[in-house]
Amino acid sequence: MAAGVAVMSISCSQTEEIKFDGNAIVVKCIVPGPDAEEDFATGINIGSDTKAAASPDGFFWEEGDMIGIIPTKGSQIYFEVKDGAGTSTASFDGGAWALKSDATYWSYYPFYPDFFVEKNCVPVSFEGQCQNGNNDMSHCGKYWCLYSAPASAENNALTFEYDHLTSFFKTYITLPAGKYTRVTFSADSEIFIKNGYFDLSSDTPSIVGEEFTKEISLDLKNVEFLTPTELVSYLVVAPVNLANVPITVTIYDNQGISYSYSVTKTKAMEPATTYAFRANAVTTSVSTAEEANAAFAAGQTEVEFSVAPDSDVSLIPPHTSSDVKVTFPDDESNINISISYANDAASSPEHLTFNGPNNANLVFNTPNTTV
Repeated sequence: MAAGVAVMSISCSQTEEIKFDGNAIVVKCIVPGPDAEEDFATGINIGSDTKAAASPDGFFWEEGDMIGIIPTKGSQIYFEVKDGAGTSTASFDGGAWALKSDATYWSYYPFYPDFFVEKNCVPVSFEGQCQNGNNDMSHCGKYWCLYSAPASAENNALTFEYDHLTSFFKTYITLPAGKYTRVTFSADSEIFIKNGYFDLSSDTPSIVGEEFTKEISLDLKNVEFLTPTELVSYLVVAPVNLANVPITVTIYDNQGISYSYSVTKTKAMEPATTYAFRANAVTTSVSTAEEANAAFAAGQTEVEFSVAPDSDVSLIPPHTSSDVKVTFPDDESNINISISYANDAASSPEHLTFNGPNNANLVFNTPNTTV
């Protein structure tokens, strides 16, 4: 085969082949966007996501993208985007390299810069992710892991069919005005993968963790809100079994103020899926318990309202970390407050704040709650 071989990589949901004149390699790459976007707590499918923030339609190659190709024998080589960045079809140039008809080739993305890497141990790391601006995915590319089934040259063609190894944590959290610097997701045990590897030669490659952590984080740059605004952030993650594991989401601003809430998933994570975290950290003032519960149902995490004299109040916050602020009337009255959390098995009274002179008249009817 002649030197200066070009590789064409197609990013699409259907099969395509692009053929070059002469001795060029033909490569077919199927790279769909993640299969689904689902609510983290409920598992309800709420849409789909893609690699490039500029496109809602599919996986787009970006300038500087490199794919790694590992042959049966010998060192890996890389191909870099030559033409077509920002589109679903890009040509990759690997320089002076030729196919062997009796060899098998594996491909993966993003390229790991070690020519002696073995196909059964391709390293991955999820540390150092930083999002520049609200609702921007441009940082995700170098953490978004793809792999292909093995391929052999046939009729001067080499076909790679990519699939996903990673998933996303995506936030839709309404925050007060401020400048925000960090988002974290934490658990009680070291369950998240910081660093690991995957085995291209496996029948079903998956990310194997080597270093674990209780907390994974996304740094934020140029995320400043002048009014209450929804923070949309993206963190690439290795799928792990988070079934029945409480996860706390915390957002930090540059003044040392943080906003957090907890949520529990009912099943294990899957690759090629975006998991959405929805909440509202802006305090809502309401006049009735019905309005408070409606606000909770809409994703509000902090609700403040005044209790009418001699009333029975039933509150249904979504999580044990939701803040409920209750203001009592000034006159002498008897008030019964019942708290039952919608998405948690146990109640947590430390997130209840009571203002007013009549705290002594408060009666709790909530099971498993002690005050």
